[in-house]
Amino acid sequence: MLLTGSNIQGIEQLKSVLHAYLLSGPDYYRNMLGKLNFLTNTRPDLAFTVQTLSQFMQKPRQSHLEALHHLIHYVKNTVVHEIILQGSSQLPLKEYSDLN
Repeated sequence: MLLTGSNIQGIEQLKSVLHAYLLSGPDYYRNMLGKLNFLTNTRPDLAFTVQTLSQFMQKPRQSHLEALHHLIHYVKNTVVHEIILQGSSQLPLKEYSDLN
């Protein structure tokens, strides 16, 4: 379809097709992405995907929600792949220097 300035009907048709894939209620998408963002502290393997999906929080589309569901499925099946952060009362301080 060729769109020109005088082809208003074609432009409106294209807009309606693009908006048809927008999520009607993006709250679920935003909520789940926020939880996954917190999870990246112990799961750095999720950081790139969560950051990429976070770019679409303003107007998420159906394809973004499908990617989010795929990521949740991945997290569910890889629960044992995490970094365990343990607290300690002692905090050793190490210094390194390269003086020439």
